[in-house]
Amino acid sequence: MRERGFSLIEILISAAILSLVMLGVLSIMNFADMSWNTDMGLLDLQQASRQAMDGMSREIRRADPLRNVTIAADSASIQFYIPSYTDPVIYSLNNNQVIRQHPTGTNTVLANDISILSFCWMHSDGSCTASRNCAGLCSKSYSVMAQLRAGKTVKQRQLTFPLAGPLSEQVRLRNE
Repeated sequence: MRERGFSLIEILISAAILSLVMLGVLSIMNFADMSWNTDMGLLDLQQASRQAMDGMSREIRRADPLRNVTIAADSASIQFYIPSYTDPVIYSLNNNQVIRQHPTGTNTVLANDISILSFCWMHSDGSCTASRNCAGLCSKSYSVMAQLRAGKTVKQRQLTFPLAGPLSEQVRLRNE
C-alpha cells in the first residue's frame, strides 16, 4: 500500500485559508484595541472634567461676594475669598491643566488635558459677562458660569469631552 500525503496545491489552499482567518482575527483584535483605548481615554476625560467642575463649583459656591470676586479679563481665571480664609483661592488654566492656588504659592492640579476653562457673571436675562469685578457689574443673583472642555489624542485619534459645547455649571455665590 502506498501512503499518500497532501499535495502542494492542498497545502497552499490550506495556508491561504488560514492566512485569511488570521487576518480577520487580527483586524477584529485591532478594532477592539482601538475601541478600548478610545473608551478609556473618553472615560479619563469625563472623570477629570467632572471632578474638576465639581470641586470648583463647590468652592466657588462658598465665595463671599462682598470680598472682591474677580474674573480675569480673558475669563480664564477666577479669584475669590472664602470667609475665614486670609489668602484668595484662584482657579486658572495653565498648560492644559486646571490649577487651584491656595494658600498663595501653593498650586494643586485638579485636571489635565483641559483645553477650555472660562468664567463669567450670569445676569438675570441669561446673558454672561466676563467682567473683572462683581462690584456693580454682576447681576443681583451673584451667579457665576463656569465652563470647561477637555481633549487629548489617543492612538492618533482626537478625543473631546463633552462632544457638543463645553461642560457648564451655573454657581450661585453664598451670602446673597
